[in-house]
Amino acid sequence: MCLSRAPYAPYAPYAPQQFPLPKFPASTFSVHMYKWCALRYISLTALTYVQPRGVDVRVTLTSEAGSRMLTSVIYQNVTGTTTLLDLPVSIQNGQCLQRNEPNQGVTRIRSADCPKKPYPNVEPKGLKRRKLLHGIPPAEREYHENLRALIYESLEEIRSAIGPRKWLFPRQPVKSPVESHAHVREEAKGEETSSGPPIILSSISNIFTSMEEIAGRIVSNPSSLCTSLVADSDLYRVPPRSTFILSGVEQLCPGTRASTNRIFPRDFDLIVMDPPWQNRSVRHAKAYRTSQARREDPFLSVLPILHSHLRPDGLVGIWVTNKASIRRLVLHSLREKGLQLYEEWVWMKTTVDGESVTPLDGLWRRPYEVLLLFRKGPDHKFDVAAGSQWAGSSTWATGVHRRLLVAVPGHHSQKPCLKELIEPLLVDPNKYDALEIFARNLTAGWFACGNEVLKFNHQSHWARTNEYW
Repeated sequence: MCLSRAPYAPYAPYAPQQFPLPKFPASTFSVHMYKWCALRYISLTALTYVQPRGVDVRVTLTSEAGSRMLTSVIYQNVTGTTTLLDLPVSIQNGQCLQRNEPNQGVTRIRSADCPKKPYPNVEPKGLKRRKLLHGIPPAEREYHENLRALIYESLEEIRSAIGPRKWLFPRQPVKSPVESHAHVREEAKGEETSSGPPIILSSISNIFTSMEEIAGRIVSNPSSLCTSLVADSDLYRVPPRSTFILSGVEQLCPGTRASTNRIFPRDFDLIVMDPPWQNRSVRHAKAYRTSQARREDPFLSVLPILHSHLRPDGLVGIWVTNKASIRRLVLHSLREKGLQLYEEWVWMKTTVDGESVTPLDGLWRRPYEVLLLFRKGPDHKFDVAAGSQWAGSSTWATGVHRRLLVAVPGHHSQKPCLKELIEPLLVDPNKYDALEIFARNLTAGWFACGNEVLKFNHQSHWARTNEYW
C-alpha cells in the first residue's frame, strides 16, 4: 500500500486505518507467529511516523509484496520550497523505476558515518576574516547573506514541524572501505571510447574478467528487474532499464554530432551533471581529479551534448560550488546555448540533529551546495551570478524560483538522487529519457556516464534488509 500525492502537495494526514495489519491464513502461521509479525509491522510503521505539529509531515511507508520502501522525503512544506530528505534512501529509491514499486525486498543502501556534531571550525577569525570579507564583491556578499536568511528560516520551520526526532532515517554504515575497480583512467581529449558493440546484460549472470572489457562500451539492463555484473571479482548492482558508459566524459565528446549519436542514440528530456569543479577540500583530500588537474575543463568538454541531445522542452540541472567564477561560467555558457535559469535548489548539509555542519557564515567552507536548473525560454535580464535581484524567501524578482533541500550528508562527493523531486518538473513524469553526466551511481531508467559511474553500486554499499531491522 502506498500513499499517493500530487506534486509538491502535502501527504495525506496520518490515519490509523491506512496502515492495516497484514492478514495471514490461520493454517500458515501459528498465533504466536502472527503476533510477532504484527508487532514487527507496527514497529516499522512507528519508526517512520512522526506526529505533525500543525503542518503535514511528509513520511510514507510503502508495503507491497514484502517490500519495505520509504519515501526519501521526511518533511516538505505545502509550497515545496523547503524539503528535508534522507540522502541514502533517495539513492536507494532511485534504483526502482517507480517510487511505489516493490524494492525487490532484499537490499538497503549503506552509508558513511553520519555527522553527529558540526565539523571542526577552521574558518579565519579576527583581522584575517575582515580582510577576506573586504575582498569579496558586495553583490556576492549580499547573495550569500540572502541565502543564509532563507536557510535559517527553513531550518526553524523544519525544527518546529518534526520536533526532537532525528533528521534522517536509520542508516547502516559501510562495514569496511573496499577498493573497487569501478573507474577508468582519464585520457586526453581526442581518444574516443571503444568502438565495441553494446553489452546487453542478462538477468541471470554477467561475469567479466576485468573492467577493461566494459570500459567505453554501452552497457544496458533492458529488464524491469535489477541485475548484477561481476568484473575484477567485484560485484555491482545494475538497476532496471538503466544504461551506462564507464568512460572519462572527455572521450564522449569528440566534437561531431555523428560521433555523439553513436554513443547517445536518442535525445533527452533531462540532463543532470555534477562536474568535478576545482575545490579546496577535494584538492586537499585528493578524492578525485578536479578540473584544475585536467588538460581541459570537463564541464566545457560536455557542452556539445547539451547542444545536440537536449530536447526542445528539456531540463538541465548542474551542480555548482559556491565560487562566483564557476557560477558565472555556467550561467554564461548555458545562456549561449539558449538555456535560461529558472530554478535554483540549495542543498543544506546538517548533522543528525539539524545543526549546520560548518558555520553558516563561513568563508572557506560553506555548508551548502547549489543545483542550477535551466530550460529554454525568455532571457532573464538580471545578474544571477551576483544575486543582487533577490526579492524574497523563495523567489527572485525576475521569477526564478528557489527551493531549499536539507539532508544529512553521506559519503564524500555523494549527492542526493533527485529523481523523486525533479520528475514533477518534466513534461511527462511517467515517460521521459534522462542522462546523468559525471555520475557516481546508476539510476533506474536513466542513462549514466562517467569514469566512476559504478562507484556507489558496488556490493560494499548495499546490505541485506534483515541487517537493518
